[in-house]
Amino acid sequence: NFTVIKLLQMKTPDPDRYNSSVPIEGAIQFTVATSSDIVSSCLEPEATAYNISSETINGIKFARYDYYKVGLGNRLSEQVFSTILNNICYRVEIIISGYGFDIGPELTREKAEEDRVQYELPFSVYDVIDKLTPILSTFRFLE
Repeated sequence: NFTVIKLLQMKTPDPDRYNSSVPIEGAIQFTVATSSDIVSSCLEPEATAYNISSETINGIKFARYDYYKVGLGNRLSEQVFSTILNNICYRVEIIISGYGFDIGPELTREKAEEDRVQYELPFSVYDVIDKLTPILSTFRFLE
């Protein structure tokens, strides 16, 4: 299992003001796992992954992918960055969750803004990405 550390969370400032109980939330979290079954699959993307690539951040090579899940109006979208060092799996995940708005590979910045206005959300999916992604550039291993 992964040990999870939430680094930063963006929550709806006043949930009572919005149409649904959890309109949109964003978080960046850091996870670590040492079990051999997780380490062996650490760099493999989820079955529904898209934007599969690799990315180097501060000299560290990460496997990178996005995935999303929808159901009964609920939405979950993640950008996942995984690497292995000293037989330990490290993941940094940018997570967007909530209700009603569009997610997935076809989502454009314009459509995300239309959803923000239509659902009266405090911020859009891209606002979460724009706020949390720069935190990745600070990631590094200390010796």
